[in-house]
Amino acid sequence: MWGEGSWRTPPHLWEKLKPLAQEMRRHPTPAEKMLWQHLRDKQLLGYKFRRQHTIGRFIVDFYCRDAGLVIEVDGPIHQYTAEEDAIRQEFLERQGLRVLRFTNDQVFTDLTSVLAAIGRALKESSVSVTPEQVFHYIYAVLYAPTYREKYADFLRRDFPRIPFPADPELFAELAALGKKLVALHLLRSPDHDPPLAHFEGTGDNRVVNVAYDAAAKKVSINETQYFAPVAPDVWEYTIGGYQVCEKWLKDRRGRSLTLDDIRAYCRIVTALARTMEIQAEIDKLYPRVEQTLLSLKT
Repeated sequence: MWGEGSWRTPPHLWEKLKPLAQEMRRHPTPAEKMLWQHLRDKQLLGYKFRRQHTIGRFIVDFYCRDAGLVIEVDGPIHQYTAEEDAIRQEFLERQGLRVLRFTNDQVFTDLTSVLAAIGRALKESSVSVTPEQVFHYIYAVLYAPTYREKYADFLRRDFPRIPFPADPELFAELAALGKKLVALHLLRSPDHDPPLAHFEGTGDNRVVNVAYDAAAKKVSINETQYFAPVAPDVWEYTIGGYQVCEKWLKDRRGRSLTLDDIRAYCRIVTALARTMEIQAEIDKLYPRVEQTLLSLKT
């Protein structure tokens, strides 16, 4: 997502440009009006465009914030000189924006090609990678069962080496799954609700003895109170060599669980179940990562 912090139009300048921008929106050129009919309401690849948008001291014809894309439509009597155009272009590009420029004639006589060029620019912008996406992609790969099994011995003695696919769409899919995992593990995901497990029974909530009943799918903390249902694969799920559901409770042995503790445990059970579901999705995609790497070598 492109930010607007470093080049947000100053308030005093915006007050001067605002009436002009509004007037230009009310009275677009015929070419601008024609192009706008195909850009408005997220018609082109789902991207939102603004028209006659101020950037710094300039008003650009069309602007897509999410793609960092500016589109200019130049008429026969262009309002800027070549020198002013160069200054304008340099300023926009210095903000990390891409500028596409079309003539009126191109819009009128070959609108299909104009829209295709804009579409290509949008797709190219969508594959730009942020540090957050890289982190989420790596997180996903590290949770791929196939990756873990294949490189198990190596992972025990060295830092992990992460393969990156040549296919940007595959990268984006895995990064999106990794983002879901991160939210789950930070207990900040909407997928925690409603929780899969509940706290049952009456008592003082004290953790006396942690015991798991696979047949009943319940985790007891004392003679009368327990969490259920907790599936066997969730109970057995390990991180760092420890069974998460067991260790969390054993670390609190002798204590009475608070309401927040109970909610947290139910969310942990839910997070582990959802984690395994996402791992299955990642594992379906992961073989394609190594296939693209192999295809690059051959």
